[in-house]
Amino acid sequence: MPRRLGSRNCQEYKYKVEKLNEETTEVESTHYYITQREIQNEYNLKRSAVYFIINNPKSRKTNDYIKIYKLETPRPVYFKEYLEEDEDIIIRYTKIDY
Repeated sequence: MPRRLGSRNCQEYKYKVEKLNEETTEVESTHYYITQREIQNEYNLKRSAVYFIINNPKSRKTNDYIKIYKLETPRPVYFKEYLEEDEDIIIRYTKIDY
């Protein structure tokens, strides 16, 4: 079945990255990403390294300062808001920053 006319791709945050403090191994910051490519560009990692950090975190030997989790239920990127003006309904998307 084809997509409806004017439909948009559903973008959701699918990955959670926790950056750890190198000395105390406590979580310094948490960021959410839509694709693995964004994680590769942000942390200067290869595609295979990101894959192994997600799927087999105990066997890796380097990059102990980040943890990557694949979210079970993706988090929305945009908040969908319906606005009514006269008889028209306007849909406005606002970006959510976690």
